[in-house]
Amino acid sequence: MSKKIFAVIAGLLMVAGVFTADAMAGEATRVYMELSKSLTNPFDASPIRGRVILLDAAGNVADSYGTKPIAEAKLILTSENFGSQVAFADVPAYVDPMFGGPGSIEIIMGGASHEFAISYSYPSVTEFGDDNIIATIISEGAAPIGNKYPVVVEKPLANCYVVRTGGILPVVLSNLDVLDDLPPQQFNNFAVQPAGQDVKIDVFAALGLDNDLNGIYDTFLFTDRVPEGAETVTITGETNTIDNERLVVQSASATLVNGHAALNVPVNNLKIPAIMAAKDFATPDEQLTFLEGVFSSGLELGWGAAASITREIGAIPGDVIPGGQVGISSAQLIGNSMLDPEESDEFLDFSTHKPASIAKASMVGLPIGPITDTDGLQGYFDNDSIDPDEVAVSPLDAYLYVENPTQTAGIVAYVAPIYAAIMGWDNFDNPAYFPPKQGVPASFKISTTIEDFYALPDYGTVADSTYTPNSSYPTFIPFAVGAGGPVEATIQASILNGVKLQASFDADPIIVDLISPTSISVKAGETATVKVQNAEDNGYELRALQHDGTSIKVGLEGGAPSATVQVPCENITCTYAMQDVAFFTKAEEPIHLIFKSATDKNITGAKKIGGTIDPADPAKFEPSAIMFKLTKASVTIDCAEEHQTIAVQNPDIMIHDAFGNPYDVFTEVSPTVALYLNDGTTPYPGTAAAKTAVDDMIMATFDKDQVAPDASSAILTVSTGITETASASLPVDVRAMQKSVLSEIFVPVPDIIAPLAFYYGDQNGALIAPNVLASGSFGKFVATITSTDGTIGFDGSPAATSLDVTLSTDEPQEVITVAADADKTVVKLAVTPTDACVPELRQDVVFAPDFEPPVVQSPLVAGSCAFLINITDNRAVNLAATQVSIIGPNFQPVEPVSRTNLNDGTAEGTIKIAVGAPGTYQVTINTIDKANNPGATSVQVVTVECNAACASVDPNSVIADTEKTLDVTITGQNTNFTGAVAVTFSCPQITVNSASIVSPTQVTANITVPAATEDYTCDVTVATTLDEVTCAQGFEVLKPITACNITSISPSSGTQGAQDLTLTITGSNFDPAQAVTVSFSGTGITVVDSTVNSETQITAVIDIAETAAVGARTVTVRQGDISCTGQFTVNELPVEECTLTVEGGLLPLKAGLFPRLRRIVITGNESANWNRTSAVTIEDIRLVIPLRIQPNKITAVILIPGKLFGRFTPGVKDVTVVTGADTCTGTVTIQ
Repeated sequence: MSKKIFAVIAGLLMVAGVFTADAMAGEATRVYMELSKSLTNPFDASPIRGRVILLDAAGNVADSYGTKPIAEAKLILTSENFGSQVAFADVPAYVDPMFGGPGSIEIIMGGASHEFAISYSYPSVTEFGDDNIIATIISEGAAPIGNKYPVVVEKPLANCYVVRTGGILPVVLSNLDVLDDLPPQQFNNFAVQPAGQDVKIDVFAALGLDNDLNGIYDTFLFTDRVPEGAETVTITGETNTIDNERLVVQSASATLVNGHAALNVPVNNLKIPAIMAAKDFATPDEQLTFLEGVFSSGLELGWGAAASITREIGAIPGDVIPGGQVGISSAQLIGNSMLDPEESDEFLDFSTHKPASIAKASMVGLPIGPITDTDGLQGYFDNDSIDPDEVAVSPLDAYLYVENPTQTAGIVAYVAPIYAAIMGWDNFDNPAYFPPKQGVPASFKISTTIEDFYALPDYGTVADSTYTPNSSYPTFIPFAVGAGGPVEATIQASILNGVKLQASFDADPIIVDLISPTSISVKAGETATVKVQNAEDNGYELRALQHDGTSIKVGLEGGAPSATVQVPCENITCTYAMQDVAFFTKAEEPIHLIFKSATDKNITGAKKIGGTIDPADPAKFEPSAIMFKLTKASVTIDCAEEHQTIAVQNPDIMIHDAFGNPYDVFTEVSPTVALYLNDGTTPYPGTAAAKTAVDDMIMATFDKDQVAPDASSAILTVSTGITETASASLPVDVRAMQKSVLSEIFVPVPDIIAPLAFYYGDQNGALIAPNVLASGSFGKFVATITSTDGTIGFDGSPAATSLDVTLSTDEPQEVITVAADADKTVVKLAVTPTDACVPELRQDVVFAPDFEPPVVQSPLVAGSCAFLINITDNRAVNLAATQVSIIGPNFQPVEPVSRTNLNDGTAEGTIKIAVGAPGTYQVTINTIDKANNPGATSVQVVTVECNAACASVDPNSVIADTEKTLDVTITGQNTNFTGAVAVTFSCPQITVNSASIVSPTQVTANITVPAATEDYTCDVTVATTLDEVTCAQGFEVLKPITACNITSISPSSGTQGAQDLTLTITGSNFDPAQAVTVSFSGTGITVVDSTVNSETQITAVIDIAETAAVGARTVTVRQGDISCTGQFTVNELPVEECTLTVEGGLLPLKAGLFPRLRRIVITGNESANWNRTSAVTIEDIRLVIPLRIQPNKITAVILIPGKLFGRFTPGVKDVTVVTGADTCTGTVTIQ
């Protein structure tokens, strides 16, 4: 798609009076322009409303313009950057606009003001960025005047994801722009991939459109603007089973970058047995047909993607469940809403897979056979006859019930015939077929001593000891033998040719005869007695399976769950075996019990029993886990039905018993449900007794009136168990209907009808629609609006003083119009909601416009990695709408680290901008006030450093023998403390009574410290409007102790930079037997060593850093519980005087009768720091020419005057080198 290059707008974003003209009083000189909003997107359902007013030089509504009546003036509206893509409509704010063709519009003003509408709509608008709507007024006899107003067109937010398989070409991706149609379905390039290969997946963030208004997205456009938190998606490859249910075959996760992610997903195990079980085929033939279809055409997977956070729930039919609560479910995840593959599957893509080539084969006995009562082997289908011809043998008999069907294993059946099967497998344990050999179908050479070996009907034939399957894709080749014995099958196929499979199949009347149970009804972990007669000598190994082949964990009472359990003989003759078996896995009938000989491990019995295994009794076994399928939900609540209650249903929340089984009914486990604030520990206001579990739902009820602006996020926590160790939490963003809002679309102006938008607002005042009802109908609330000293209506002729207004889910806002009575400038409005459960609103509409612009103060106030922009206005600044752009030290645009608006909506506001690095920044500020008056563009330069730090806390400790109230001075380094100030101590015992800024580097706090019984140390933090510093461990509270005493410290002071300075501390009550700690307040002094010499003397050796702060320090001596303090002073390091010496060159510095040129070298000491600005003067020498200047050496040529006529007197001459304010002196001797 072709894209235009937007003009770079480095100057004014709003210019009042773009064109001006000289005029007499009352004549229009400038255009005041307002737009209802400055942010839109091509799918914005609400158009931008606009109005222009012609003002005279005094700021009043003009009454003339040019030589014609002002009503005949023409308004021309154009877009500066979007041109003909923008559409305009000549309608007032209370009329729904009908936009014509895009492009500029010319309107007859009809008076001093005029309203209009603007649309940036798809498909006309497919580009994004900054724009200016330009209004130009023209009339005969007058110069044009005009104004412009900024509009930002942003990209639409994604509401779903689109998946494509097979890999999208890089050239397609590089040319994909926002609002382009996404690439069509690729069907994985129509490949049929063998297992083991990757599927190339592309996931796109998309904007789904419901063009036919049936509630299902049918068009998908690309967008790279993804909702926060929805960048990470789960991709699943699924296949249909029955009743539109889907089984996940493969899944992966990806994080979208710029609206797109590409990944390779391996598809190895196709889960063919699980799919067959889920499809619940009625006959073995249906199973075989499915397998042949997989081998011939492949298994189709549909690929989709979804995030783990929901859209906002409340306004779409189905969001409110039958009980009237707001239901939270995975159906509302971003990527799931309004998507239905039965209606449109364009958001999905597909791939087709088949098993890889056969890599191994097995021959296994099948747990199926003719039965009488409880004897025999029961397989997948209900075999209830002794007649072998009525036994239904199916692939699932092997796939589901043989412990490892890929490994050859025999069987011991109760009676003949004995059933078995030969099977093929690929390397990923998918069923695989035996391919033909040189065009001849695969077959199997059978070698056995059993006379009665035969193929099953419809599966194949046996001739000349060769078994030839009927299927073109032989993968499950069953057979039967009439008596026990070994069987050897030699594969005759193009792959695995000549491989031999050997197993023993026997019949033995001493076989499992199940006495009990024939049905069980237990909870997980409880036991049922399993008893069989005709037992083998060593008993049996028991496995239990669900009908779909899923293992049921078994074990002994009180033991650990396992795949098998032993059922031993109960008497010497072993006439029966018995065991109390604990069942641990949730299951419904039929339940398969499979017995293997404890001796040779062959299957000897397989029986179906009825009953159920329910989740464990939580009173006996503590639940192990709780899981939410979602990671975050967003809801709206109001007071209709049960809309203040949110409900999460099973399986979107699952509570697992001690063995991992999910409970169907939550009341079984009596979970604790809690709502917390976003910190996860503070109870959410108004929800103390409004949380419960009902059947399969977790519910929590908010008090909508206690949802605070700073508490828009809640944490729903569910826990259970004796110690509540099983717990899970779900963050929930909540918006609550709390107030009526009357929002002035334009500034009310005398004699001009004022349009106001009426809607219900959430806790932050943002528009909130009524929730849908449980029936699926739109919710509705009615309110009555009345007026005093004015009239109201729905059109341009408001004549009523009372209106009934209905707001609904689909129409949540209504525009009313207001006119003031004659000689009135204030119209009093009252909104009385009938059923919305929000307070009555009283609001004044003041027809006293403000056209005075705000002012940016100069200079900007610099701090540490931050600066302040102070803005004033005659009424109210609008900091949120003020635009700030920054150019950094490298002349590139800079995004601030953070921006904070302080005192917005007042006459004096401040914007705090934090930047990430020190340097000089050029800042451009385009401000506006609440009356939409733009201020003049301010361009200022500010230099910030990033090295604010704590210098000291004084005093840095207190002995709290009683409660102490004292002043503490915190000194900062490289700080600019200004504005509001707060001082905090990290120790909760300390109370800060007050704090005040003393200077840009000092703050004083008055604190109260309670009496202490233990020592503790606190961080001290100073936070001002601009700078914040923390003095780590800066203040210490000491418990009362037996005091020592310091009478003197010698020397009592030291100079910056002093090293190994020995101090003698003289006093009393020192203990030579105890270690001593000597410390100094502030920073920069290091104690190298300290020694107690006697009860009256301590010596300490210290180093003083050159950067140590100058001034008094508190010296603390501590021995165990004894401490005392003294004073020490850090003196400033004296600056060494700069001196120099002068040496001559080869020729002596000697005066002659006539002038002489001589070369000299001037050398300075360490204080010298000379540069090219340094000036050299020598007493009585008029000409000094520096040849080379180094920091402490200057080479120069001088002219020594002649002695003739007494012009020069030899001797010692003063030499001076001046560099700025620094002077270096010395002498030179000229003979």
